[in-house]
Amino acid sequence: MSDDQHEDLPRQINEVLMQVFNQIALQRRVSYNLGGKTRLTMVEAEMCLLIQRRSGVIGSEIADALDVTRSATSQFISKLKEKGLVVVEPDADNARLKRVYLTESGKEAAAAAQEYSDQMLNALYDVPEEKLQTYLEFVTKLQRFQADAIERLKS
Repeated sequence: MSDDQHEDLPRQINEVLMQVFNQIALQRRVSYNLGGKTRLTMVEAEMCLLIQRRSGVIGSEIADALDVTRSATSQFISKLKEKGLVVVEPDADNARLKRVYLTESGKEAAAAAQEYSDQMLNALYDVPEEKLQTYLEFVTKLQRFQADAIERLKS
């Protein structure tokens, strides 16, 4: 690889990453038929999958896990309730805490989200472990940069 090609490679990667970020942002807001009876955004599907994995989770835990605000989480939970995908019940020990559980339809939505996740795993991670480690280091560094950038933009 020539020096020019090597210097151009980070720029090419950045261009592709920006396109991917835009695709992900769009995908998280647009509703899709993920194989179930109800159209969901990817955030709603992710929420169903998270609730399945942590049955009885509370809203603040969902917000932290998905890196969205508590207000947005509350709105998403309300939408999931309207769609008949979740039920919310008071905690047995602390009535101020509300625990979220999936309905049968919610379990179907979680299964569709899991299928999408499995497809991504199969499509992207069929490489040697040392390459995966390098990729993990890269995306972790990217995540830190993005978190710092968001904080800088807020001020």
